[in-house]
Amino acid sequence: MELTEEADADKIPDSFKDEGNVPVHTAPKRQKSIMSSFEEIYAFSASDNKALKINSALIYMICKNNQPFTIVENEGFRNLIKVIAPHYKLPSKTTLTRWVDDKYAALSTVFKEKLSNIENLTFTTDMWSETMSMRSFLGITAHFGVGNELLSITLGLYQSNERHTSEHIPEMLLKTCTEWRIDRDKISSVVTDNAANMVKAIDLAFGKKHIPCFAHSLNLVAQNSMQQCTELRSLITKVKDIVTWFKQSNIASNELRKATQKERN
Repeated sequence: MELTEEADADKIPDSFKDEGNVPVHTAPKRQKSIMSSFEEIYAFSASDNKALKINSALIYMICKNNQPFTIVENEGFRNLIKVIAPHYKLPSKTTLTRWVDDKYAALSTVFKEKLSNIENLTFTTDMWSETMSMRSFLGITAHFGVGNELLSITLGLYQSNERHTSEHIPEMLLKTCTEWRIDRDKISSVVTDNAANMVKAIDLAFGKKHIPCFAHSLNLVAQNSMQQCTELRSLITKVKDIVTWFKQSNIASNELRKATQKERN
């Protein structure tokens, strides 16, 4: 939208216009400045195509990069938007939260329809604890093919207030199936780590469909191998001691830094 002298002359507020010989700078303190008033004229409306694109991009950034809703209140972010899209009005964190909820509702409806037409799909699930917050979570992802394309959908990330028992985990798995209208018979396999509670939970929820995670199994092999090799354990212990010593000594760290810089030169 461009402001032309003739076409938009009627849009200029009266507060812009000189009255007699009264200069602009003598306006009352609460009177809007010419700059702020022009910004209101130029500002994107809520239904403007450009504003809608920015809204969608903002929602995508929040979800993709796991950003907090309060980012729209950050001074640096607001300044960035002002520079690249000066006429865009940033939403409040409350409005942004509502937009994300609306987007989730719309997309989940679409994917529920997709999942209802899938004959075979696989689940991957894992449970872990956040040591800093002392909270436990269960993540569930569905994997399926459409033509030659493999798709993965995160079905849920649930905070668990219960112990990681093989009785509690199936409840959350079956709750997810109900929420997403997934027939349990269509689940061909479920991949988890080798923890006994996870293996039993899958058996209780879906029958004999558990497949151990290859990466986790390989990691267990590596750990067990290191425990069996006395020489390797001794070497690892020495390396850890060296690293610890340098971290605890500023003088040693500076000398090491100087030595490595000389080698680079």
